[in-house]
Amino acid sequence: MSEVQTSSYDALIAAATRQTVDVPLSTGAAVGMRGLTIIEFLQTIREYPKVRDVLLHAIAAGDDIKDDTMLASILETFIDSGPEAVATLIAKAMGLNDAAARNAVLGLGDEDFFALLDRALELTMPRGVGDFFGRAGAVAARLGLVVSQPSAEAA
Repeated sequence: MSEVQTSSYDALIAAATRQTVDVPLSTGAAVGMRGLTIIEFLQTIREYPKVRDVLLHAIAAGDDIKDDTMLASILETFIDSGPEAVATLIAKAMGLNDAAARNAVLGLGDEDFFALLDRALELTMPRGVGDFFGRAGAVAARLGLVVSQPSAEAA
């Protein structure tokens, strides 16, 4: 019996190739989208310091991202950072990473904008927001990046 050996390089390349999903727009056209990796997501929030600070603090502090108060805080921060932050996330999920793509997303009507945002989040976080950030928090803890909580006595 003959077995086909795949090199580590070939296996890596195959794993790095992510499939896209067509998302229909109100015009009848469709755009291909894929989920962002945690690295791509972190690169995106790095561009928006307020969003980064809220998310990384929540992860490091072990806050429950599924908590409605935390989700509201994250959404408020995204809104404060402007629609550019959300448009950047959507554009990257379409495989585009430039100002023209971000501006095109910003020019969409609400129906298309929300359809793309919903799909980008679904593809990026298929097991939910809590799982996505929980795994990121576990990595941060292993790296010693967890922010220690101040004690009640120190307050």
